[in-house]
Amino acid sequence: MREQEVQNALRALRGLPAQVLAWKVEAGSDAAGDDAVWVWATLRDVDLTDENRREIRNRVKSAIRDMGAEHPPWAYVRFPGESEQRAAG
Repeated sequence: MREQEVQNALRALRGLPAQVLAWKVEAGSDAAGDDAVWVWATLRDVDLTDENRREIRNRVKSAIRDMGAEHPPWAYVRFPGESEQRAAG
């Protein structure tokens, strides 16, 4: 699964409970050697609630499963806050 394909699928998500300011995607193998995709969804600090993160995580994982791969990769989803991204910038 190519990173750009995942990026496109994530950008097409509608009706999320909070605006995703930026998506970052990396694909590779996880520690067990299985195909994996790491997704960072940057949210405004005020939107970093457990409920928002849970809903977005579920939608991301569904989008990746729905991409049609015979064996979809495991999706690891992280949520850096906007202020964390600025500090790292």
